[in-house]
Amino acid sequence: MNAQAYWTQNRYLEPKGAFYQQVTPAVCQQLEAMGFQLGPDDSVFEPGCNMGRHLRALQQWSNCRVAGMDISPHAVANRIVSDITRGDVLTDWNPEESYTMIFTHWFLIHIPASPEKTALIERMKDRAGTVLLLEPVQPRDERPRGCVDHGDHCLSWDDWTQYGFTDVQPNLFKQTSVFIWRKDPVLSGPILN
Repeated sequence: MNAQAYWTQNRYLEPKGAFYQQVTPAVCQQLEAMGFQLGPDDSVFEPGCNMGRHLRALQQWSNCRVAGMDISPHAVANRIVSDITRGDVLTDWNPEESYTMIFTHWFLIHIPASPEKTALIERMKDRAGTVLLLEPVQPRDERPRGCVDHGDHCLSWDDWTQYGFTDVQPNLFKQTSVFIWRKDPVLSGPILN
């Protein structure tokens, strides 16, 4: 099975309540800890957003506008926020609009290093004032180099500082690194400690 077939399967309706009940509010708590504020005039985009659990939490927390894209027809058919479209962000996402923030949560790790991945990250930086990456981390001595192939999907461990991102502290997640890129670093305020 290839990666696209793997991610388009119906994996999103399985009962994972305990996991999402912990992780989704933690996204908002992480933003609060960073001093990041969103409001009704702000917009957030999440590539690989699944059904939109994080987007809905952000919308309820801040009343911001949210949008997302996911490759899974099942996730999009069961979306819990209205502005989620189906598509492959590597090839289908070329927005004209800009966003206050674009964020990922355990998404980019599943894309092997490639010119397409680099181009996606550059498009994200071009279309947002802030790009926030919440991506898994392993201790440096255990981190495999490059992409580890698991047959139907991969785990690609990237050094996000090489893409121009800064490690964020405080980090409220145990198994996730938080990295940020700001279009205007002068306006970074309390986010960059």
